[in-house]
Amino acid sequence: MDWFILALGSAIFHTLFTLLIKIAAKEERPENIALSSRIFAAIFLTLIFIYFPLEISFNLNFIIFTLATALLGTAATILYAYSLKKTDMSLVVPLLGMTPVILCVIAILFLGEKVTLYNFLGIMLVSSGIYFLNLKNLKEVLDPLKSLVKKQGSRLALLVALIYAFSASFDKLAIQSSNALFFVLVYNWISSFTTYFYTLIKKTDPLDFFKNRPIISVSLGIVSALILISQMCAISLGNVSFVIPVKRMSAVFSVIAGYIYFKETKFKQRLFGSCLIVVGVSLLVL
Repeated sequence: MDWFILALGSAIFHTLFTLLIKIAAKEERPENIALSSRIFAAIFLTLIFIYFPLEISFNLNFIIFTLATALLGTAATILYAYSLKKTDMSLVVPLLGMTPVILCVIAILFLGEKVTLYNFLGIMLVSSGIYFLNLKNLKEVLDPLKSLVKKQGSRLALLVALIYAFSASFDKLAIQSSNALFFVLVYNWISSFTTYFYTLIKKTDPLDFFKNRPIISVSLGIVSALILISQMCAISLGNVSFVIPVKRMSAVFSVIAGYIYFKETKFKQRLFGSCLIVVGVSLLVL
């Protein structure tokens, strides 16, 4: 159950991360937000590992999979910030729950992970929860699909879910070739450089966000580091197809946070969908 505790911790940190992004996205550019989350996470992790040395081991597979997932992670972070800028937090975050469905197939085919009937039912309940989170009312059951067509933020969130599914698989393969903590450190530095180059392409001041909101900027990096540490340690201990659904419990926390802090609507309806996700996650740990 250690993997479950770590994955749940990742979900809690991810909710806080989303809150910070939502606040920052009102005035700041998404690429600058992404850069701050990566570079300050890398600095934070480096300082930790200076005082607590870690075992360093890697091979060619580690380099390939770490580069691949770092590039995907950079793209996902930028797209995630854009989606939060355009759409309600309580609609964007739950859509990331599609990741377990896609990841389940990938994990079975490429990672050799086994999924029981209970686990499969859990994944389907998570998907059903996501559906209800987008539903306007029970009479209009096709509304979630329509929202994906009409709302750019929803489409971006679904794309992020797809990216996360593949990157999570690469995370597992990279960790198997080294260790979780060394992977997190290397991953963040690579992501920092790739995001920095992206800000240059967009011709924005990479330090603009830090200058305007230094506390939120640094906080994003620290929380991002805590997300990755807990998530990757969980993946090293358990099945990636189980860890990621538990991490998507952040959808439940985000619905509550969106209602409390941003006064987002349809709270009761979205809470019902969140409850389905909770039940689904419970079946994954049976």
